[in-house]
Amino acid sequence: MTIFFEAFSGPAAEAGMRRGDIIISAGGKKIRTEKDLNEVVSKAKGSLAVLVDRNGSREFIPVKLSDEAKK
Repeated sequence: MTIFFEAFSGPAAEAGMRRGDIIISAGGKKIRTEKDLNEVVSKAKGSLAVLVDRNGSREFIPVKLSDEAKK
């Protein structure tokens, strides 16, 4: 799943995710759609390890979740 917009605030922005990052997995689950990501986020507690492909390099980004992010 590719991030098409730039988040200016919230957990993803604070963690350093950028426009164009391709989300490979989150919380150990493969992410193919926004629905997949929303399901993982809604079940996560506290933080979530997100594996992204950024310009051909893969890296884990730890995202601290807020209660608002889970809605």
